[in-house]
Amino acid sequence: MSANYGAVPLDTLIAVINCLVAAAGVCVVRRFGPFSLSSYCVEDEYDSEGSKENISYRILAPSLFCIVVVLLANGLTGALHGELGTLASFVPTLMYWVILSTIKASHHKLWDRVGPHLIEAFLSCLISFAADCYVIGAVAKEGLAVFDQSSIAFQLEVALFWALVGVTSTLFLRRRYRVRVGGAAPAGRTRARSYRYYTVGTVDTSEKRLASYEQRFGKNLPVRYKQDILLRALFFSIMAIEDSNRPEGVRMLERVLCRFGFASTTGIMQQKSARPLSDGESALLAAEYICGMWDDYLRAYAKSGSATEGEDNISFTGRYYSYDFQTMRSSIEKNFSLLYGDYCATRLLNANYVFREVLAYELRNNYGLSTTRVMAAGSIFPHEAMWFGLREFCWNDSCTVRLFDRPDVLQGVFLVKRDEGTSADEVDELLRIVLTPKTKVWLVQVIEDASLEVCLSELDCDEDELGKLGWEVASE
Repeated sequence: MSANYGAVPLDTLIAVINCLVAAAGVCVVRRFGPFSLSSYCVEDEYDSEGSKENISYRILAPSLFCIVVVLLANGLTGALHGELGTLASFVPTLMYWVILSTIKASHHKLWDRVGPHLIEAFLSCLISFAADCYVIGAVAKEGLAVFDQSSIAFQLEVALFWALVGVTSTLFLRRRYRVRVGGAAPAGRTRARSYRYYTVGTVDTSEKRLASYEQRFGKNLPVRYKQDILLRALFFSIMAIEDSNRPEGVRMLERVLCRFGFASTTGIMQQKSARPLSDGESALLAAEYICGMWDDYLRAYAKSGSATEGEDNISFTGRYYSYDFQTMRSSIEKNFSLLYGDYCATRLLNANYVFREVLAYELRNNYGLSTTRVMAAGSIFPHEAMWFGLREFCWNDSCTVRLFDRPDVLQGVFLVKRDEGTSADEVDELLRIVLTPKTKVWLVQVIEDASLEVCLSELDCDEDELGKLGWEVASE
């Protein structure tokens, strides 16, 4: 038989106390949210700038409130009766979520977010249950030692909590994006499946987020990133996508798992390393890798019709490259998703809008001004650069490279070699023989295993010697 407290059974009294604590928790959490977090909301959308902070508050606040109240109640009971009380925080926390769910449902705020709401409730109740088992019961025995942060287990619990917060936010964001983009199928029809929302639908390109990237990582980037605004926008676009795919909580968990060999990529840019990387370390490694990606894109672009159809779209030397900003901007805005495939190993993601928004932010940082022509350090075609010395060169097509200032090749001397097994190395051998201080290379065409053509401004060399090497002088 249950003990009585006056005329009221003790079990009934405990149930009433739990209900009162839960109801008070709803009022306190909702009232003090705006003071604890400026962007706090209960029924508002998850995809605001402070979404993860909002979720964390919604999970932790009711648990902490109930835990504190229970600790105080048990302590007060112990002070009055010489024996600690037996109240548990799990029950009022569970009642809190029942009350809150009823409020949300009555205001029609729950129908499109049941999954994330249940995850929040589960985590909150789990925290209270863990507190009952390992904190409230252990405080009397171990004191504050139960909060020792040097414990690997404690670090793993914190990392797992933030990871789950990130997952909750991502689940809801993708759900809302799918609803917003896809909508409901018309009556009697089945909507075709679309993956446009996957991954790229949740990338945060807000001014606040991009400014934080610039402040944390921008000053440590190589000087080339300051010279080439499209390369800089490429770097921060990839960072925004990777950060959205691996929120801070997930990265914390990865660093812990990396110590045990269960994760190979860590940091905000997901770089491989034998040890856990900080966000700053991974950004520095990624900066070098993305420069290589950009070099590959410039090589492909230089030989494409997009570049060769114009007279001065892009040019190179052994030390720097130069391109028309608007032409290159148009190209990368159309092809960013394909270029991002060099980083994430798939070219099927629709992420072009991310680059456009990041580039717009970079241009705003420069007062909305852009240069007509970008010039940046970098040796994109080192082999071909040796043929032209310090002069700028560009590509006529995929096999033909010429001097950038467009000399009159009809006035030059053409040397031709047509044979199987021909290669660019034979051009190097030829130029070591024929080049003089007065001789300039105007054009070189290399068709591997078929033909070689070299156009010189003049020829001061014995043609018989060239004939021994298989070269012929041709008139054009």
